[in-house]
Amino acid sequence: MRTREATGPLFAGTDRRDTNAHWPMVQAVLVAALVSLLGLASLAQPVSAAGPAQQVTLIISITGGGGGGIVSSPAGISCNNDTGGGSCMASFSVGTQVTLSATPDPRSSFTGWSGACPGTAPCSITLDADRTVTAIFTLNPLLTVNLAGNGTGSVTSVGPGPFIDCVTGLDGPSCRANVPPGTTVTLAAAPTGGSIFNGWGGACSGSGACVVTMAAAQTVSATFTTTTVQLLQQPQRVADTRTGSGPIPSGSAECFTVAAPGTVIPLEAAAVVLNVTAVGYGARGWLTVYPAGQPAPDTSTLDFDPAEYAIANNIVVGLTSGIVCVKVGTVDAAAASVHVVLDATGYVPVGQLAGMPMLPAPQRLVDTRVFGGPIVSGTARCFTVVGQTGIPADAAAVLLNVTAVGYGARGWLTAYPAGQQVPPTSTVNFDTSAYATANGAVVGIGRGGQLCVAVGTVNAAPGSSQVVLDATGYVTSASMVTMLNAPQRLVDTRTMGGPIASGTSRCFKLTDQGMIGPQVAGLVVNVTAVGYTTRGWLTLYPAGQPVPTTSTLNFDAAEYAIANGAIVAVDRDGHACVSVGTVNGVPGSADVIIDAVGYLDLVSIPLGSRR
Repeated sequence: MRTREATGPLFAGTDRRDTNAHWPMVQAVLVAALVSLLGLASLAQPVSAAGPAQQVTLIISITGGGGGGIVSSPAGISCNNDTGGGSCMASFSVGTQVTLSATPDPRSSFTGWSGACPGTAPCSITLDADRTVTAIFTLNPLLTVNLAGNGTGSVTSVGPGPFIDCVTGLDGPSCRANVPPGTTVTLAAAPTGGSIFNGWGGACSGSGACVVTMAAAQTVSATFTTTTVQLLQQPQRVADTRTGSGPIPSGSAECFTVAAPGTVIPLEAAAVVLNVTAVGYGARGWLTVYPAGQPAPDTSTLDFDPAEYAIANNIVVGLTSGIVCVKVGTVDAAAASVHVVLDATGYVPVGQLAGMPMLPAPQRLVDTRVFGGPIVSGTARCFTVVGQTGIPADAAAVLLNVTAVGYGARGWLTAYPAGQQVPPTSTVNFDTSAYATANGAVVGIGRGGQLCVAVGTVNAAPGSSQVVLDATGYVTSASMVTMLNAPQRLVDTRTMGGPIASGTSRCFKLTDQGMIGPQVAGLVVNVTAVGYTTRGWLTLYPAGQPVPTTSTLNFDAAEYAIANGAIVAVDRDGHACVSVGTVNGVPGSADVIIDAVGYLDLVSIPLGSRR
């Protein structure tokens, strides 16, 4: 039986006539089925427009010999290189704008960029490809400070910086610092421990502030040396019984603190340089100055007489806990008292006693009243001082109080090293109006361990004088004091300049004369006043300072001349000044004589003084 072909609709409810209208939908169904059968489902997902962002590399190179750091914004580059070379790198997305900043280390300066980013401003670069940028750091000019000499001190820079902070004993023989080009550096030197600053060398000179401009490397030297005696900038009054405890009665002693913390004389000072003045006495007598804690020695520091209103003497005396004592004696134990004034001009640092040892107490070395008799005018006599009472054979000079007594005419004593001719100078001036006159002196020891004393008289009048020599200490070869072969006259206003009027000062160049060179810190001198007509005083002080309220010697019209030893600092050009004053401001004047016996060059500071 023949079967009939089905001719019904393809989809239920669909008429054959609508088949073409539905064909697009049929195609979509067929494609979906095919995709599913072939496992190509991913072809049905959306396709992105682009792949991941492209990366580029930024390389930083550091050159120039200096060091510093480079950082970037945005972050990525961070180079720290203080050795002056090397490189670092980081990746950034294409098109990133990167800003680079350079910071030099303290020794260096940033001098600029090269490569992809020239100039010196912060580098800003858009990274469209791999790039290389070079940062250039250079070392700053080197400032070297060399510390020289056998003393101690420090050198520091002031102003920009600090760059230099150099201390002897801590930083070795030198300090160094790299300083930005063009910087002006001021260096200041400060001595310590009893040393002195002698001056600059290299790029600076003199002893003031050192100023260097760092256009290139510079080297400066600072020299510090130990000092046998540390001079004060100005003499300082450390005791005056007229305004304190009152006069000291004959036969008694009073002690004075002259060194203490926070004062001009430090507590650790081993000895002090004093100008001792007696005033307001009513009888003939003497003062004896000695270290505290010792019995009063049988010596004298100065002698006073009512014929003179005041008398002074310069000494170097040891200290015990910063204290010295003064005992008063009178001729025939007459009842009397005396005012005492102590003016300090310097001190011996404890570390310098090897250069100038002090005796435990003053010692009498010579007294012609008990041995040898008076020295006749126009003659000299020599005395062996080494090997006596603590003066060793290798002593170069001795600290003395030289006293003239028992004379019958006006005259003078001159103390000098044995083996030399008698110099045309004086150590002590005496007058018959005063029964005795003393002066402190530092006298060189000459041939055979001896020193000599010559006696002279005004107008060569016949006469003689007894001589007493009391020692307080001595100078060794380890000291910084250079003793002249013989005393040398530096100033005599009688032959040049004329007398100095009361109330005025006059300054004198004391260096670069004869045996005294230009580079000295101070001098050991004997100062003499002569030709005055009223009572008054002289004050010797370093040039460039105001006149201090102290005195170096006191003069009286009753005596034709008066002298005193002194240790005086000089300014950098070698000048010291003398001021003249009179009692109650009476008009007057005085001629001045300055004789040198030694000096402290820039390896030391004045030590003893000589008349």
